[in-house]
Order: sequence, then C-alpha cells, then structure tokens
Amino acid sequence: MCNKGKKKILDLFVKLGVGVSAILLAGFSLQATPAAAQATAAGLSDTAVLTAIHRALPGAVPAHTGRGVASVQGQSMLSGGPARSVNMSDLPQATYLGKAGEGDHDRPLTGLTEEQYQALKRIVAKREAAGEIGAFPSSFLPVARPAEKPPSVRRNRFFVGQSQGCSLCFPSDMSLAVSENFVLQMVNNYVAVYDKHGNLQPGFPKDADTFFGLPSGTYTTDPRAFYDWDSHRFFVLELTETNKSDPKGPPNVGAIAWAVSQTPDPTRGWYVYSNNLQRASGVCPDFPTLGQDTTNWGAGATQGGIYIGLNLWSGANDCGGDTFTGNVIFILPKNPIYNGAMYGVREFDNLAIGGILVDTLQPDNVTDRADKPSSIFWTQSFNIDWGGVMCNEGCNGLGIWDISGPTTGTACPGATAGCPNNPFWFLQGGDGPLVTQKTIGTTHNYAFPPNASAPNCTAGMGGCIDADDTFISGGIKYHAGELFGSFNTGVATNPAVVGPIWFDIHPVTDNNGQLTAVEERQEDCFLCGGWANNGSAYYATLQPDQENNVIMVFDYSDDADYPGTVYTSRRVTYGDGLMDGPGNYLENGSGAISGRWGDYSATAPDFTTASQGLLWFSSQYSIYNKGTSYWGTVIGAAEYSKSSDQ
Repeated sequence: MCNKGKKKILDLFVKLGVGVSAILLAGFSLQATPAAAQATAAGLSDTAVLTAIHRALPGAVPAHTGRGVASVQGQSMLSGGPARSVNMSDLPQATYLGKAGEGDHDRPLTGLTEEQYQALKRIVAKREAAGEIGAFPSSFLPVARPAEKPPSVRRNRFFVGQSQGCSLCFPSDMSLAVSENFVLQMVNNYVAVYDKHGNLQPGFPKDADTFFGLPSGTYTTDPRAFYDWDSHRFFVLELTETNKSDPKGPPNVGAIAWAVSQTPDPTRGWYVYSNNLQRASGVCPDFPTLGQDTTNWGAGATQGGIYIGLNLWSGANDCGGDTFTGNVIFILPKNPIYNGAMYGVREFDNLAIGGILVDTLQPDNVTDRADKPSSIFWTQSFNIDWGGVMCNEGCNGLGIWDISGPTTGTACPGATAGCPNNPFWFLQGGDGPLVTQKTIGTTHNYAFPPNASAPNCTAGMGGCIDADDTFISGGIKYHAGELFGSFNTGVATNPAVVGPIWFDIHPVTDNNGQLTAVEERQEDCFLCGGWANNGSAYYATLQPDQENNVIMVFDYSDDADYPGTVYTSRRVTYGDGLMDGPGNYLENGSGAISGRWGDYSATAPDFTTASQGLLWFSSQYSIYNKGTSYWGTVIGAAEYSKSSDQ
C-alpha cells in the first residue's frame, strides 16, 4: 500500500481499500526541468517568441473560429492482420517500473521547444491579465476552495489507483473502464484491474509493453479505454513511437497498439493487435482520441464501431521540433476485432475548415447500451493553427463533424442509391461515407491557458503547472442525442488563471444522417476567476447517466492548495449552464510539483443495475511523502439515487 504521508483523507466516500503494493515509488522531484525552461523563457522577447512559433507552425492563421467550407483531403481503405491471443493472467506482475526507454511522457506536440512553450505561456498570461484575451471571469462571488463536506450527489465508491512508479514517468495520462465486476485503469505504461471495492486483482499491475508484445525501447503513451456494455468487452489502446529521443537516429515510425478482452473478465484472455494504423516513416502521430458506439450498422459491423483520431507532425527524426502537418481519423467495425480476426478500416485525412487544419478530433463515446445514433459524431475546439497560433490571440467556437452513409453507388436494401444510414457500407463493396460539418459559436471566448498556480509557484509568480492548450482532452460522451465535453482556457483575470469550459450540444441531422444544424444547449466557464487564492481548475471530463444527470471531475490548485482531484455534479433539471456548487475533493494534494501535469482525466458509466446510474471518474493529485513529491491517482463513483440528491 502506498504511504501517502500526512495528507488529510477526506470523508467524501467510505475508503474501501487500496492494493498497489506492486508499484515502487521513486524519489524524484518534479520541479527542475520546467523551472529551468521558465527561467530561459523569461529572457526571450515577445517578438522573438512569436517569430519562432510561426516558423514552427507555418499553417497558423489569425482566424479565431472556423468559417468557410469544411473539407476532407481524402478517404482510403486500409486493412489489418489478425490478433494474437494473450492470457493476462500469464503475464508477470510489473514490480519494477524503471525500465530502459521509459521516462517523461512528452507533452502533446506543439512544434515548440520547452523554452518557447513557456515563453508563450508568459505572453498569454500578460494578455489575459490585461483583459485582451481569454474567457471573462465568472459572475459568481469567489469561493474559498472546493468543499470538504459530503457532496449532494450520493457517495458510493472511493479508492486510490496507480501512483508514480518510475522517476521520470509523468504526467499520469490515464484511462478508465468499468464493467459489471471490474474497474480497469491504464496509466501511462501499466494496466491495473481492481474489483469495485478497490482491491487490486492478483498479479497486477501489468506492463503494457509486455502485454502488447512491443519491441524493447518502444515509446508508449496516451492510453485510452472503454467497456462495451452491449457486447461486454474491454478495449484499450496506446500510441507507440520508435524514436522519441534521438534526433540523429532513424526516422520515427508511429502506430497504435490495441487489445480487446475476449470476455467481460479483463484478467483473462485478450485479442492483442500490436501494430495498427502505422504512419509513414518520419511522421509522428500524437494524442490519440477514442470513441465507440453499439449501433447495428449492418453486415460486418452489427456490434457497432470503434473510432480513433490522431494529430500528425513531421520534420524531425525524433518528433522534436516537428511541424503540424495534418490530422487523420478512422472508423473500424467491432465484429472482426472482437473475434481477433483481420479487419478493414476507413481512413479520413486532413479535415479542415476554410482550408485551415483542425486538430484533436474527439469521437463520440456512446455511454448507454440503449443509444443507437444513426451517425458518427466528432467534436473539436480551435487550437493549433488557430487564433494566431494555439489561440494566443483568442478563439471561439466548436466544430462538429458527422460521418454518415453514402447516397451514391450500389444501393443497400430500401435505398435507391448508396446506403445513407450506414457509414460502414464500404465493407460490403459500397461507396465510402459522407462527411458533413457545422461550426457553432461558444458563449465564452477562450485562449491558450497560462500555467496554473500552487503554493510553490503562485499565480503572481507565473504559475508552474502545465494546463496544456485549448484542445478537448478528456473525450466526448454521447447520450440521448447530446454531446458532453470540456476544454481548458486562460481566464481574463489579474493574475491570469485557468478554467474549464464545459458544454452540452445537440447535433441535428436529416433522415440520411447528415448534419444540418447544431444546438448548444448548455455552456459554462466553470467558476472561471471565481476561486479565492487565484484558483485554477483544469482537465475536466464529464459523464452523463441515463437521465442526463452529469458528474464532472477536474484537477484544482491555487496559491494555497496543491493539485488535487475534485468533482462536481448537476441534476438534469438544474439551471442550464450550472453545476451544483464548486465541487468536493475526492483527494486533495500535498506535494510541491511543477511542469507536466494531466493530460486528461477519465470517466466511465456503470450500468450493472438498470435502476442505478453509477458514474465513475478518475484523475491525479500530488503527494508529499518522506521528502519527495510525486503524483497519484484516485478513482471514485457517485450516483443520483434519491430525490434529495440535488
């Protein structure tokens, strides 16, 4: 069991158990490298920084939002080979987490050096403090901090997940998936399986590289996962790279490794696909996104689809200093993958609006087995090439993309041409899918976030906790025709802080499944600038239940509080655009950290009991123990079960 020092354990949930004895905690302070980069950045002039940024991202434009015609450069058909069968129980337990090739999980690629990146943080913080860019502050009066009293929504589960296990393994990129009996958490390079009381299952955690059968030295990062409540399977993936550290080495080759459990039991057999969607030599894919649905799309895809997105960078052998050169999204049928067989996949390249590339397209994650959408939805904020580079001059709006079946070519039964309601018609020899797109304005403007503060680096000092950029990091959840998501923004306060903009949008389609409009039903910059002590909230992810009651988990820190995991909630009938209060600590922080953090939190639904909409969530917090600061993760669950849960 991890010794979490003298940190206060809150009574939000009954603490049910911890089982992480296999993880060795390393003595490592997270403060040196970012501080050095910030010191160097302070000596760079604004003009020099912006010149370097435009050189690194030559496709960037001043446009603050998407206008003009949406386009897809091309579509193509790919295929992949069969899986190998792996019994998770046969793999050795990971007992030492410091193997060669593992280390700092690079922040999502930006084309910038660490010094340039920190200098841009400094520039936008000044502009936000002057009120020139960023979200306007919340109208709510400042609150002291997240509460430490029992929350309004009924508590159910709370246990500690994986912690930092090697001296350079940060931040804690994580994924979460929950079944009838198990909770699977994948953090960086390690897979842990718990029962629902927090007991780590025998033989866990497992090394992801061993599980996927990857060559020694392969760099793996950015895990994602889901549990399919219709077919009762777990699915996990990670990004793989062959060269992330040697600029003189061979050009990087990037791909995706994924696996699907053969039964609802993740401790047993899996179908493992080790090398998928491989990109050309010298191209660096980054920040995979993952979604899924359970719509019966017809032959070959009766169990639904799996959806994956990537940002693409090129220009350097080891992905350092690369230029943003494209995006790619994929739609895959579940049927062959769930049987360990060869599979076909449709690829869509370089989605753009008005000729400007978008990035980090998040596919919908269908959260209820009763939901059967007739289109595949993707959502993006404006980020890398927008707002004068990474929204440093401000951005607004969301782009929503729709993939539907073709209206031309060989007809399926009931259609005169094509198969309008089947984007997987290509599996049966038909034409490829159609892509439609709409951009909507957001109530709040947004901008590149500054660093968040903590007691060791107050907002007045410029902060030191990286809140990344304005992409949607934690995923999009679909339920009953609505899409829920969130992204970080800088807030126009003095000094500047970070806040999450969360939204609830409703895509509108015609009978062919093509997008005709998008309605934004709710949006808020959650308590942005409304915290005392220059508080920042960041890396929020939402999860609706069967009624569209919502839980939102996020990280929080301020000038007096180290980063901790907080959650808030709203009943579906509560005031539009409002969460019911500032939130409650699931676990508060105690360690002085600096630099890399995030890059996302995770949520998962639990439909074990039809009448019980249990919502699971996980994020990271800082730990101080015996002179060392490191990160830990915590997993919780809550529900709206009684009328008094408000």
